[in-house]
Amino acid sequence: MSAGPQELVVDAPLWLALAPLVLALWWWASRSGGAQEQPTGAFEVWRELAGAAPREARRRWRFSPRAAWIALGLFAALLALAQPSARRLESPTSWRAIVDAGPAMRIEDGASRTRGDAALERAREQLANCARPGDSVEWWLVSGTEVLEQRAEFPADWPYVEQARWGLRSPDWTVFDAPGTLWVSAESLAVASRFAGASVSARSTAEGVVAAWPGQRLALRAGQLALEATRSPRVFLAPELEGGVLARGLDAWARARGVERVALDDELPGALELRILAAQDAARAPASGARDGWRLSGPAASVLPARAGASVWLSDERAPAAALVSAGRGWIVCGLDARAQLEGDGASFAIAWAQLLDQCLLPVDALAPLDSLKGSGPAFERAPTAPQAAGVAPRRWAHVLALGAAVCALAALFARR
Repeated sequence: MSAGPQELVVDAPLWLALAPLVLALWWWASRSGGAQEQPTGAFEVWRELAGAAPREARRRWRFSPRAAWIALGLFAALLALAQPSARRLESPTSWRAIVDAGPAMRIEDGASRTRGDAALERAREQLANCARPGDSVEWWLVSGTEVLEQRAEFPADWPYVEQARWGLRSPDWTVFDAPGTLWVSAESLAVASRFAGASVSARSTAEGVVAAWPGQRLALRAGQLALEATRSPRVFLAPELEGGVLARGLDAWARARGVERVALDDELPGALELRILAAQDAARAPASGARDGWRLSGPAASVLPARAGASVWLSDERAPAAALVSAGRGWIVCGLDARAQLEGDGASFAIAWAQLLDQCLLPVDALAPLDSLKGSGPAFERAPTAPQAAGVAPRRWAHVLALGAAVCALAALFARR
């Protein structure tokens, strides 16, 4: 068995609340165990004998071995029902906070503070109460089963400003139900955990946009849905891609969708709905990628920059692990440049490229589910179960205490009253 600190954990502590009742029964049984005084006649001699009766024969409290054995048996049974166990903890303990990447985290509930800010602050306080000196905390930003980002320090900038525009779903909480884990969310949890704790911020009715498309949006105002006008989405294309096949496909898509192409400017970074970037790599080698009956080939960067939530849209035929085009919500990074040549079915390429642009284009406004805007509720907290050392099972004592209760009951049968 590995070395490490131990702690006594009681899984059902409510049974211990009956312990005072056991003590009261033991006192009552010991008191009633004395002989009772019963007059047997009216003659004066009997009155004198009754008055001179030994104190041991009178009704009073006295130690009763049988009552003591019964009390010990009941107390052992209560301890067994409480399910105590000795668990060996990791040293140091690693705690993990699973932070919801869903759009509800960006809803503001007054004072320009988001629900996500409140949930994260409560989670930090909760983990500070659980953690011991030397313990570590990891913060994971999660959507579904995908971990978008990990940090060892408190993420003060979560949730991101653009996070509500990503349209990400909440984590699949059951996948992250483990000891030492804390769920952090701005919405009431639809599933119950076995081991993980929870930190859910308070919620009140708020206003916001629930749906958007180029030029219009559907918003909740004063409890009513209203159709409002808004600006067109903006997209930026890297200069290295101008004049190539990707730029021509982008222009056709932008005209069809009502999207505005802009030059990247210091005043616009936060107001762009899509960035199509080129890998800044001086070392380029011939590469080609094919799908759906077409092929793109040309000089390409050897490695694309890593980004959270990236997925490979086009990979190198010669080295499938090398990405030529990777994409995420709000951005596309191309290893190819304007010299890339298209071969094969041009219509199929246009459709595939347009589908990728549709998937990556962010809405102009931050969106939130209608139920989240209308929903309200108090804050909720639940402490997580402490993790234990790998390969070390908890030592459970319920069966030993149950056996002790049975032994006490057997001893009470033969004990003196």
